[in-house]
Amino acid sequence: MAFIAGSDGNDNLVGTGENDTFLGAGGSDVITGGGGFDIVVYWSSPFAVGIRLFANVTDNDGFGGTDQLFGISGAAGSGWDDIIFGNDFGNLLLGLTGNDSIFGLDGDDLIRGAEGNDSLDGGEGTDRLFLFGNRADYTIVADGDRFIITDNFPAGREQNDGVDTVTGFEEFQFADRRIAVANILDPNAPGIVDQPPPAPGPSPVGGFAPATQASREFGFGASAGGWSSNTVFPRMMADANGDGRDDIVGFGNDGVLVSLNTGAGGFGPAYFASREFGFGASAGGWSSNDVFPRMMADVNGDGRDDIVGFGNDGVL
Repeated sequence: MAFIAGSDGNDNLVGTGENDTFLGAGGSDVITGGGGFDIVVYWSSPFAVGIRLFANVTDNDGFGGTDQLFGISGAAGSGWDDIIFGNDFGNLLLGLTGNDSIFGLDGDDLIRGAEGNDSLDGGEGTDRLFLFGNRADYTIVADGDRFIITDNFPAGREQNDGVDTVTGFEEFQFADRRIAVANILDPNAPGIVDQPPPAPGPSPVGGFAPATQASREFGFGASAGGWSSNTVFPRMMADANGDGRDDIVGFGNDGVLVSLNTGAGGFGPAYFASREFGFGASAGGWSSNDVFPRMMADVNGDGRDDIVGFGNDGVL
């Protein structure tokens, strides 16, 4: 499995044959899966995206470009109000934040609207909708052939599904169990426990829930990137995309890498957000965070943290 990132130009990205994740970034890209279960993601897009897997195209990548998609099985949107269509096969479709409209079309699809008030249509096939909380956390009412699912958002949970309008789903995956559509209006329906429950909430005596693996990157070991010193390769948390959640920001050898908060207790694959402010000569030769400190701050008040570097000749 590989994470394949493009630049702000017009890129031609090709998969490895494994289950790859593509982030085209800006430009009008050609993205070709390599035979695995490949997905395209638009986490870094500054505006809403429109994706039509059935037509092999992203009409708007959020940067103003149009991407061609071949052999792609899944898609994740941006932090805005996205429109995402699947195709005739089984897709993984993720809305992330924003008020998204997602249409599975044919095939057995896995769909999560995530935060925001979403409109979700599974289409044909045996489709499953994923929600953040336990079944008891939601009020569900029938509205014709649709369901209105309201997340009552209990204390202790960070992610809020909002109020979603859903149709065309055969299964509903809550944190505590999976329930068939025939039983969805029964809050006591037993369902099938086939997804681990979330970690326990905060301890009443001020402790923490058991640790979970949120990322396989930015660690000391070689397999996690070889981040051997926080003085040479500083890492910090900052809201890079303005969604209200802190992301991982790492100042590496060749520039700045960002891993966006997924809103589900983890972080997405790292991508290069800047080719400056890094240790290497081509990235500016920022050799020590003690001598040449770098930090994140919202300099222009747009709700997104910016890079601030204290260099040899002043502040960048």
